[in-house]
Amino acid sequence: MQPINRKKVSLTLILSAEDNEALENLAFTSGLKKSEYLRAIIQGISLGNKISETMSPTQDVKVEIGGYGLSIPSNVMQELIQDASEKLMQSLEISELKPNKNLRYKRMKTMAQAS
Repeated sequence: MQPINRKKVSLTLILSAEDNEALENLAFTSGLKKSEYLRAIIQGISLGNKISETMSPTQDVKVEIGGYGLSIPSNVMQELIQDASEKLMQSLEISELKPNKNLRYKRMKTMAQAS
């Protein structure tokens, strides 16, 4: 199989130190370079959009990945989505964040009061 000849585009992304550290950690634990990790996210979201566009209760989901066409029965796709959403909900923990110290509030005047 011949590799697909794609036009390549260079991208510069400015991140905070914290975001860059998070990206490095996530990419490292996935066994990928940072660029490969970001590319996988982009391709995954793109594939998700294609799946949602073609999803119908009466028709199979049809997608193309790496030159191969896949046809996934709609009931199987619904089960996969349901399972993924249940696992996501189980892993989420929602809590109220409270500041470490009391905040100081400053009263701002409106433009009419300032003049």
